[in-house]
Amino acid sequence: MTSDSQAKQKKQSLYLRAKLKVQKLIKLFTIIIPIIKPYFSVMITSYAVSLLQTCLAWYSPIYTGGIIDIVTRSKDPGHLWSLLRDMLIFNIISQQVGRIGSKTNSNSREAFNRNLKAEIYRKLLDRRLEFFDEIPPEEAEGILTNGIEYLTGLCLDDTKAILQTIFGTLTSLYSMY
Repeated sequence: MTSDSQAKQKKQSLYLRAKLKVQKLIKLFTIIIPIIKPYFSVMITSYAVSLLQTCLAWYSPIYTGGIIDIVTRSKDPGHLWSLLRDMLIFNIISQQVGRIGSKTNSNSREAFNRNLKAEIYRKLLDRRLEFFDEIPPEEAEGILTNGIEYLTGLCLDDTKAILQTIFGTLTSLYSMY
């Protein structure tokens, strides 16, 4: 075989593997979307609060920089106290947004897990008895537990982390500008 044909076969093999992965991902999402649909608004709220937390985290250094500028340059105590008051209010608001985000994330995780478990058990009850003879109970339990945690992590945690990274990068670029 020539190196060109080997390279062509390798490229085609990579293409086929990528295509299969995309098809599996699409199939996974066609299964997941109906399950998460009832909790979509809770998840969107969780994402929105998370993005707000990211914004607030990038705004905090502006106060710190202002305080350093006042202390090192102008030495205006009135402006310093005003900035410290604003920073305290900002930190209280930021902490409360964090609490709301944590509570929203916890609620969406519980609701999603509950709905997913109910859906999986419903599907298992539709199976014929021979299906349960083929799979040992501990293996089925492991699949249920690990699968639910994987899907919850994928839908909630991983998606939120990706959104926070993108939004945090954009926010930091804006603040540097």
